[in-house]
Amino acid sequence: MPINPLNFQTPQAYSSFDFSPLANLGQQLRQQQEQNNLANLAARYGYSSLDASAPQSQPDGGGPSGGGPSGGGTNYQNAISRIESGGRYDLQGPVTSSGDRAYGKYQIMGENIPQWTRDALGRSMTPAEFLRNPLAQDRVFNHRFGSYVSKYGPGGAARAWFAGEGGMNNPNARDQLGTSVGSYERQFLKGLSNGY
Repeated sequence: MPINPLNFQTPQAYSSFDFSPLANLGQQLRQQQEQNNLANLAARYGYSSLDASAPQSQPDGGGPSGGGPSGGGTNYQNAISRIESGGRYDLQGPVTSSGDRAYGKYQIMGENIPQWTRDALGRSMTPAEFLRNPLAQDRVFNHRFGSYVSKYGPGGAARAWFAGEGGMNNPNARDQLGTSVGSYERQFLKGLSNGY
């Protein structure tokens, strides 16, 4: 005899069943999948994954649309990397008069890398390690640039990124390539408005 769905009644035992542990399990599986995706992305590009003891959350440094590090990048990531490296994680800048140079997609000075990676990732990296790790570059940028945005807003953050917090208020100061603090900020803001 077929069951008429309109007359089917849920047995009393099922109506009081608590499904919340299953929901919690589903959430844990989604989080584990996200972590596996990041590890797989790092492995696919031949980079070591970040230290498991590294903090998992930091200021996102995202653009107006928010968000954190991702394959496509945030508006802030895209605007800065377009100016600095054309989006290349493997780029090394010219050696400066101090003997240092900038590394990676966001052109972070070598002298800053040990401390900035410790702050953002929970462990210090050498410039060579940093250059080989796109995920670390994105996370360090998001951490540091995000803190600048919190303090100074987007334009001020760009000036601080270019000239440091000590030199960000001198719009006419120039780097060895001739770029001024003021023109760097204008390039950044133009990139944001164009959706880079």
